[in-house]
Amino acid sequence: MTQIYQSSFLFWIYKIFKSCYRLLTGTSELYRICDGAVRAAESARSQEETELHTLEAKESDKTAEKSGRKVTFVNSKSLSAYVGPAAVYRIDRALLYSTTLTEVRRRLESPYSTLEEPFAIILVKKGFPGNGNPKTQPASVDPPSMHHYHHVLVQTGSRGIVLKRHRRGSWELKSPIQLNARAATKYDPTNRSHERKLLELWELMMPGEKLASRFSDQWQKIGFQGKDPATDFRGMGMLGLDNLHYYAKHHPHSVQRVLQTSHHPTAWFSMAIVGINITDFAVQLVRTRQLQHFLYTFGTTTTMFNEFYCYMFDEFGKYWAAQPMITIMDFGRVFEQFQTRIQLELLMSKETVLDPTSPVFINSKKRL
Repeated sequence: MTQIYQSSFLFWIYKIFKSCYRLLTGTSELYRICDGAVRAAESARSQEETELHTLEAKESDKTAEKSGRKVTFVNSKSLSAYVGPAAVYRIDRALLYSTTLTEVRRRLESPYSTLEEPFAIILVKKGFPGNGNPKTQPASVDPPSMHHYHHVLVQTGSRGIVLKRHRRGSWELKSPIQLNARAATKYDPTNRSHERKLLELWELMMPGEKLASRFSDQWQKIGFQGKDPATDFRGMGMLGLDNLHYYAKHHPHSVQRVLQTSHHPTAWFSMAIVGINITDFAVQLVRTRQLQHFLYTFGTTTTMFNEFYCYMFDEFGKYWAAQPMITIMDFGRVFEQFQTRIQLELLMSKETVLDPTSPVFINSKKRL
């Protein structure tokens, strides 16, 4: 599906197919996706209940307690639909390209809106059973209730890049608006937290060398342009520093390898400046919704955004090192080629993860 949405020709063919299918069945694409998600979840629930009954038949409660085995199943009264990342991505695309839901989509993306009312409008406009389209009839004798369809949409919205508030109060990836705000936050030398994070970056990247002073030519060793790194964050603000700091703290081996690559006698590059360029590229990918599948798979949090940044930085280090006979003058051309490569990986839904064994991904990845 990703390839279809990224190709104008394929998307045009797909729209014709959808129109014909809707005329034949009287159903909208959004309804069919939600209906499929509900039925898949109910099938999984039925299987879990069967496994539970089988276990109860074989083991007494005491034996089960001693063995430590635990069987859980979906509560049909409260949660009957689990939406996987593929379905979430398709729903997001359907909402994005719908000509009848433009206003609803704007309300969903607003930081001041709630999810319930816009989704209630969607149920009506997209002809869900009992909500405006008498032709839309569920295919089974025991159809999912409207509560189930509504739950699918609400779960999609809560997992999407809308209205997600962090329980600890720190900023969380909710939309390009939040990323823009962080990027627009200027580095302030009088702000202690800003200064502390910058000095920590030096310690993380250069653990064996003490910084002589806050203003020093030593900063050039990790890729800043002059004595004061603060001047280099003008383009991406604190977001650029956040990304560099996260990368150095959570992936030290990768950082040291890329740093060593950047110190090549002829094919050198300014690592910190490249990092700021990668931050800018990552934000563009979010703005153009090319990162949706990744975020829906692992979670729409700043941690996941940072992890994707780390993956790109690590890959850039390898990509640069593999280029024959280059100098810093070739950076623009090489970086443009690298961007195309990353976009292709996202188009093919490749798992763009630096360390798949990291607890961050093991704990966050959604079931497909």
